[in-house]
Amino acid sequence: MAAVRPPLKYHLINPIKMRVDASELDLNAAQAIADEKVLSLSAQVRLVAWYQGRDGSFYPPDDEGRSQDKPSWIVFAEHCGADMTVDINDEQYVFVYVTLPQPRIESVDAGPTEVPSA
Repeated sequence: MAAVRPPLKYHLINPIKMRVDASELDLNAAQAIADEKVLSLSAQVRLVAWYQGRDGSFYPPDDEGRSQDKPSWIVFAEHCGADMTVDINDEQYVFVYVTLPQPRIESVDAGPTEVPSA
């Protein structure tokens, strides 16, 4: 008897659920929507994993069978430090991201500076 996995929703990392008209939605269009959403929340992100519910395809491919209780692409995303997921149309498309640190901007003192004499 094959093991039954729980629904993905129990494993998603900080999911943001979105409903999108699915009439012409494909993987590229869904990713563009997900990218736009996460970039509205964080200036720098990196996509680390995705899943397409229609045919069960995902990235990265499962080359090691890392876990029996979680899909390998979620295990990989967790290992990468993923902290944000966009779930489009109840797991029709799922995109997992890691937010990247913002570059530190040093404050500049507008006052006069002394130039050391030679």
